[in-house]
Amino acid sequence: MRVAATAPSGRRGRRLLLPGLVLLTSQLWVSPATADVDEDEVCVVVRPEGDYQSRPPDAESSSAIAEPLRLAEAHGWATGKGIGVAVLDTGVDPAASTHLSMRSPVSVPGVQRKLYDGHGTWVAGLVAGHAEGEVLGVAPAAHVVPIRVADGGRELVESYSSQVALTGVTADNIARGIREALARRRAQNIRVINISLSVREESPALERAVRAAGKAGVLVVAAAGNRPQPEAGATGPDEDAFQPGEDRVPFPARYDDVLAVTALAPDLSLAPSYVETGPGVDVAAPVVGAKTVGAEGQTCLLPSVATSWATAEVSGLAALVFERYPDLTAAQVRTRIEATARGVTSAHALDGHGMVQPVAALTAELDIGRDGRLVRGEPEVETVPPLRAPVAAEDELADARRQFRWWGLFAGGALVLALLLRPLARRQQR
Repeated sequence: MRVAATAPSGRRGRRLLLPGLVLLTSQLWVSPATADVDEDEVCVVVRPEGDYQSRPPDAESSSAIAEPLRLAEAHGWATGKGIGVAVLDTGVDPAASTHLSMRSPVSVPGVQRKLYDGHGTWVAGLVAGHAEGEVLGVAPAAHVVPIRVADGGRELVESYSSQVALTGVTADNIARGIREALARRRAQNIRVINISLSVREESPALERAVRAAGKAGVLVVAAAGNRPQPEAGATGPDEDAFQPGEDRVPFPARYDDVLAVTALAPDLSLAPSYVETGPGVDVAAPVVGAKTVGAEGQTCLLPSVATSWATAEVSGLAALVFERYPDLTAAQVRTRIEATARGVTSAHALDGHGMVQPVAALTAELDIGRDGRLVRGEPEVETVPPLRAPVAAEDELADARRQFRWWGLFAGGALVLALLLRPLARRQQR
């Protein structure tokens, strides 16, 4: 259950410098928690004239999320076939179609046509990317419906240090994106809406759109937020530093009808220094070293802890569950994912219900109401009848024993009488 509170910050962190390369932001900012990944393998952006490209990883590179999520086993149960996932983001590069099934891309009014970053492409690849002989997306047979609700913009590179949000990320644009997804719901069988973006302020329009999605049977999966990082060389107290008991989950993730996702560190623990925390967090997913689809039809590795990537993975899981259980409501799918996650269920847990478990989500026998409530049956107790006095078994020889007693008494009496009369008989003989 989420607690209403003032919306948290959605600011971007400090700049990450690589020789000639700039790492794109995850969600609305950069997270510096990175894995030991060769710079030639990571998803990066080169911006000589605002264009971008991804560098391909070595042929032997593999996605680090496949093993902890047991994706190979999960794909034996479902692959997301026929399920549409709307990706509300900065757009998806058409060149990624070599590893991604895309349908009906659309932009909300006001965003640019030219792509300036790969954030949305990488998110889409984590949802439904596919490549021969290797695991990319969590739901490789699903199709994505790209709905562009924000621009990266050339100013993104210049504004890393000033922590300015991605151009066009507004509650109204996200709400418009949700409505666009619902308008295409039947034609594209959209069952999941992925939102790897967030805003600080609560919005009635955004909340209405989220609720409309739930009523339409579409599950909204949103990022629980990355923590802004201090500027290089900054001194003094860090206002954004982790505080136990904080409530900083942004919108739309903190709405009740949304599945809010956080990201795990390389050792699969939660790193609150890099992600926002609060009771609004529902589940977590591993992200560092995940392999996804990049520009020009290539693949690349994601080196950072970022809730954008975790959200995409859980959206892919939701697509798997919808394929296996097509009649479930959005609330039922959300509960199935939460109830089978590995972790604690305390409302105060930093990672919500814990790391998602795709195989369990696809196979567990659960009784979930249409409203998403998990039905926990009363424990079975064997009924013990009240104690009664024991009933003696019928004695088949009772009559014979009664007759024997009487004959015995008669015989005994006759013997006693004979012994008493014996002296009298002797006197008479004398």
